[in-house]
Amino acid sequence: MEEIKNYAEKSDFRDVKTLWDECFPQFGNYVDFFMEHIYKAECARLMRIDGALAGMIHVFPRTFSSNGEHFSAKYIFGVGTSKKFRGKGVAGKLLEREACDCDFLTLIPQDKGLFEFYKKKGFLVITRICEETITEGKKKEVRLAKDVDIPYLNEIYENMCKEIPFAKRSADDWKTLLAEYEFLGGGFFIFDRGYLAYAPSEKTVYVDEFASEYISPCDVCGIFEKPCKVRSVGNDTDIAVIKPISERGKTLFEKENGCYINLMHN
Repeated sequence: MEEIKNYAEKSDFRDVKTLWDECFPQFGNYVDFFMEHIYKAECARLMRIDGALAGMIHVFPRTFSSNGEHFSAKYIFGVGTSKKFRGKGVAGKLLEREACDCDFLTLIPQDKGLFEFYKKKGFLVITRICEETITEGKKKEVRLAKDVDIPYLNEIYENMCKEIPFAKRSADDWKTLLAEYEFLGGGFFIFDRGYLAYAPSEKTVYVDEFASEYISPCDVCGIFEKPCKVRSVGNDTDIAVIKPISERGKTLFEKENGCYINLMHN
């Protein structure tokens, strides 16, 4: 017997955590951070079959902005199905129930093989990125961003995105994002009229977001003293998908070739 719950309860927490560990082992201890700092029971959608947790999705409300007009979105994250229930349409049923009460659904597939799955569910590829490798650069003066810098970060962020639809970020969104990057061993570096978000690995630094009107990544990435891979909006790699729901949502993405959809928790 199938049962779909529109929100989780305290009694579901352990099962949700277990399913996360099963579906996303590559996330490592990030799952613990997510469950403690980002997970919200009211945002969890669960399917149980004969009492067992078969699948889950997490639905975070987001607002997109385009030319001063706001659009409602549901950001889908952590789509997972238990191995013994795969092939039974669990994820599809959970996604279908969310196709209402918003202008569009949006999510970032975990791997390339999932784009075809989402295409069959009515999603469109809307965001593509390119990646530039920088082996040498200047050592511009920077400092690590703190919560007090959130208004500055948001001003630069919205200015960077003003020509395309983009996800709005509240002060709480920014606080979570700063904490998330700190947990990953990285952070946000601020410099004159710009910032960058980075996450280090053993041999490379990944610059996930670079925002500046005046300088290029080469003018600042020398601070890391190791190769940097800088990701930006481009045409090389599919990164995010959107399913328009309302007529407003459909109209917006019929005329747009892309948007900025770094929604956090990527």
